[in-house]
Amino acid sequence: MSTDLTTTPATLGPGGPGEAPPSAAAARVDQRKRTKRRSTTAVVVTQLALLAALLGGWAYLATDEVWINLVGSPTGVTTQLGEWFADPEFWSDIGLTALEAVLGYGLGVLIAIVLVAIIVPVNALDRFFAPFIAMANALPKIVLAPLFILWLGFSITSKVLFVAAGIFFLIFYGVYSGVRSIDHVLLDNARVLGATRGKIITDVYLPSIVGWLISSLRLSSAWALTGAVVSEYLGSNAGVGYRIALAQQTLDPSAVIAGIIAVAVLAVIVDRLLVLVERRYTQWRVF
Repeated sequence: MSTDLTTTPATLGPGGPGEAPPSAAAARVDQRKRTKRRSTTAVVVTQLALLAALLGGWAYLATDEVWINLVGSPTGVTTQLGEWFADPEFWSDIGLTALEAVLGYGLGVLIAIVLVAIIVPVNALDRFFAPFIAMANALPKIVLAPLFILWLGFSITSKVLFVAAGIFFLIFYGVYSGVRSIDHVLLDNARVLGATRGKIITDVYLPSIVGWLISSLRLSSAWALTGAVVSEYLGSNAGVGYRIALAQQTLDPSAVIAGIIAVAVLAVIVDRLLVLVERRYTQWRVF
C-alpha cells in the first residue's frame, strides 16, 4: 500500500506558521482605521451638540431682563470681541499679559530647577529645606498678589513675581519627584562604567526627569496665564485682567465673559503647543 506524501503547501504569512496572510492583516488595519474615524466623528459631533445646547440655553436666558444682567448674551459677547479685535490697544493688552505670563513662567521654572539641583544631591540640605518649602506651598497664592503690588506697584515686575511664585512649586515638586524616582542602580552602574558627572546628568538624570518636567510644564502653563490675569485684575492699568476689572466695575457681563474667552483661547493655544512637545520628548526616558 503506497502512501502519497505530497501535500499542498499551506498559505503562510511572512513570519511563518500562525501568521495571517498579508491581505488579512491589511484588512484588520483598515478596520481599525475605520473604527477610529467613526469614534473621532462621534466625539466631534457630541462636542458640537453640547456646545450648541450650551449656546442655546445661554441665548434663552439672555431673553430675560434679569438674567441678561448676570450672564450677558452671546450676541453681546460676540460684539464685544469684534470691537476688541479691531482695537490695536486690545492686542497690546494681550501681548502684555502674555509677556507677564512668559517671564514669570520662565523665572519660576529656572528657580525650581536650580533649587532641585542644589538640594537633592545633599541630603542635609534636602531635609533642611523640605519643611519650609512645604509650608510655603501650603500658602494660598492669591494672597501674594496684593503684597507684590504693595511692594512694587503696578509695574510688570509685580505680575512676573506673582506668576513665578505660583509656577515654582508646580515645577519644583514635579522635577523633585522625577529625580527621586531614579533607580540608584542606574547611577551606580554608570559610575562603575566610568561615566563622568556630566555624562550622568545628560544620560541618566535628564532622560529620567524629562517626562515629569514636561508634564509639570503643561500643568503650570494654565497657572501662568491665570496668575497674570489675576494680578492685573487686582491692580493694573493695562492687560486683559485690567479690561475684565473695568467690565466688572461697569456691570458689563458680556465684556467680562469676552475677556474670559480671550484668556481661554490663549490658554488652549499654549496647551496644544505643549502637547506637541510632550509627545516628542516623553519617549526619551531611561525607563
